[in-house]
Amino acid sequence: MIVDQLRTISKCDIDDTDGAIKISGGDRKNLISSGNIIEDNRLWNFGRATAVGADGIAVGGLNIIIRNNYINHGTYSCIKWSGNDHIMENNHFHYCCHATSDCGAIHSGRDWTSVR
Repeated sequence: MIVDQLRTISKCDIDDTDGAIKISGGDRKNLISSGNIIEDNRLWNFGRATAVGADGIAVGGLNIIIRNNYINHGTYSCIKWSGNDHIMENNHFHYCCHATSDCGAIHSGRDWTSVR
């Protein structure tokens, strides 16, 4: 699911995909918040065709809230992020990163401009 200009993804059950949620928003240059929220979702069995790059949640931009999600059985990262001022809280990860060697449950990329 690739989303642009959606405010909330909530109470979804997403499974058997090649990456579950990808969202970005906000204006990093002017520090304007995206207002996007990803909460109370169950994401599982993502990355069934591709191992590397099939993330449970991939976010970019400014101030995306990721909370209370249950993310499990993925070949790559549970949450991959770039950007600034994201809030990640109360997420549960189980059995992820099992098909890669350079990975983390919460994984940031190589975007050095996101550091203030």
